[in-house]
Amino acid sequence: MAQQRIHAVFMRGGTSKAVMFHARDLPAERDAWAPIFRSAIGANDPSGRQLDGMGGGVSSLSKVCVIGPPSRADADVDFTFAQIGVTNDTVDYAGNCGNMSSAIGPFAIDEGLVPKPIDGHAVVRIHNTNTSKIIVARFDVEQGEAAVDGAMTLDGVAGTGAPIRLEFMAPGGARTGKLLPTGRAVDTLDIPGLGRIEASLVDAANPCVFVDARALDCTGIEMPDAIERNTELQACLEAIRRAASVAMGIATDLDAAGGHGRGAAHHANARRRHARRSRRGHRGAHDIGGPSASRGAADRRAVPRCRDAARGDDPGNAGEGSAPRRRRNPYRQSVRDHARRCQGDLWRVTDRGIRRRLPHRAAVVRGQSVGEVGYFHSSFTSRHLSAMNWLMSSTSVD
Repeated sequence: MAQQRIHAVFMRGGTSKAVMFHARDLPAERDAWAPIFRSAIGANDPSGRQLDGMGGGVSSLSKVCVIGPPSRADADVDFTFAQIGVTNDTVDYAGNCGNMSSAIGPFAIDEGLVPKPIDGHAVVRIHNTNTSKIIVARFDVEQGEAAVDGAMTLDGVAGTGAPIRLEFMAPGGARTGKLLPTGRAVDTLDIPGLGRIEASLVDAANPCVFVDARALDCTGIEMPDAIERNTELQACLEAIRRAASVAMGIATDLDAAGGHGRGAAHHANARRRHARRSRRGHRGAHDIGGPSASRGAADRRAVPRCRDAARGDDPGNAGEGSAPRRRRNPYRQSVRDHARRCQGDLWRVTDRGIRRRLPHRAAVVRGQSVGEVGYFHSSFTSRHLSAMNWLMSSTSVD
């Protein structure tokens, strides 16, 4: 059977993995991309294991990234993200993936899309076409390639790696055009079978709905496996997510909200002032925290960073239950210098970066700030897993 060869790279970014394509290697018409992506990832697998593709059987491992020349003067590369269905044939371009965003800068350096510093520090400005937002990636370069080895740990990922700093510029309103789509810090949602629930509806990088865990008889420290086993709780979360999608103007009605994939509201249980323990055993005191879910299922083994930033959490504590790392960060001194240059009293210096203190106008979840974010920073690691010439059967791309 005739096959089509397409150059691709398989990479991890944060707690996700994706097949990375050059835009130049794909058809000019985007409508022709979907069959290629489904075949490469192994979409629409009734068993949910994706054995006939590069996917890993969960949404965080069923992704595609397309990187090409910039379409904006303030960017170095364009990046288009696609979420691929595991048990269905969905190819969703509605939102971005913060984890895989961390792989775009190293990919651009390693693949020669931007000038390579032989050794030192790289800065790559990324235009995410899904959200029309700019993300600035900062990372070390060794011998002309993005550094891989380092001391940074990331909950959900074994071992250590070189840190990658991401700066999400003006992340508010990526999907709806406003950080607070309803114009209110707190809304009351009428949930069929559950009653009235107070929630904060926030669109920072991705739309998300925050509710007090106590309203769902939860503690807010449930692990993903426990949530996935609790079918009653999953039904409640899905009902809240759909109601929030309608309230935010993303979907026209509850039925339509069931098919909006990543473009619909994500859900996060929020709990307040609780010492929490991560999978690595770290403990830390946080104002607010909890698990995050997409379309009613816990979609990652580490909480996505955009939720932490939107809630006003310290990005240095990003990840499910993680605490500040005690080891010295290689960027700390440069971060402090930058903070001083930028009127340090306006910035909070953390173990892994800086970000603006929240303005006085901020959304709240039961009295806790979730932030009116104009900028936020987060740290990831990334690993170039393999390069390949993807072999596709001719029937897969018809």
